[in-house]
Amino acid sequence: MPATGYTAIVDGHRVDILRDGVIVATGRWTGQRIEQSAACLVQDEIEDPDEALEASDAIYAKLEEQLAAEEAAALAAPAYDEQGVDLTLIDWVLDMTPRERLEMIESYAGVPFGRILEVLEDHEVEFIVIGGVAASLQGADWNTKDLDILYSRDAGNIRRLLDALSVLEARFRDLTGRRVVPTESHLLTHGPKLLLTKFGPLDLLGTLSMHDDETTYQSLVDQTATLETPRLSIRVLTLEGLIEVKKRAARPQDLRTLPILQAALERSRQRG
Repeated sequence: MPATGYTAIVDGHRVDILRDGVIVATGRWTGQRIEQSAACLVQDEIEDPDEALEASDAIYAKLEEQLAAEEAAALAAPAYDEQGVDLTLIDWVLDMTPRERLEMIESYAGVPFGRILEVLEDHEVEFIVIGGVAASLQGADWNTKDLDILYSRDAGNIRRLLDALSVLEARFRDLTGRRVVPTESHLLTHGPKLLLTKFGPLDLLGTLSMHDDETTYQSLVDQTATLETPRLSIRVLTLEGLIEVKKRAARPQDLRTLPILQAALERSRQRG
């Protein structure tokens, strides 16, 4: 495979990284030596080929040293906490950018969540991402197959949401096969609306508790964080908020996910 596509930056130089003839992602140590490329890796103008190859070797040596140190640090760190949560996995996700985290979640689920979020943002819908996607975007990685959002039930926002749902070709997930399209009367209610869009599942909640109480968009908007990607500004319920939700619900599936959320919160705090 040609040495093109993936690069690392070392001392301002672009470096093609290969392992077993296959290009690997930037800066990730694989536990195997980074093979040297026959091509000159130095971008500066160096007329002497021997000098260029020496410079190339020096870049590779420095990169290997850097990645070996990262591997040693990872191996020295505790792999699991007392609850059995995989801290290495959490750290791996926290090292990603928000865009990389979203791409990872989409890959696991096989659902382009970003496409749904783009339509909602294009229509200026006021909403908070909750549930598994919100947790994974903040380091508490687990598989999820649908996108859960808490939306404002303000009249103007409901109109914008209906327009977005029309673009998404949304309909209720109906086991009888009926094609029921969400209407304003549906969206005014507090309960969950389990929809299927042309991009994948989308669950809408008028209140977080799914009861007519104070867990509305307006009540919780101050407990959110915004994650920026090149295409999106994703407002998510914070890990603290997600933990509180799980504690209140106290269902077996909620209690099982609490240790993951708590570990991700602790690791995030340690990073400052």
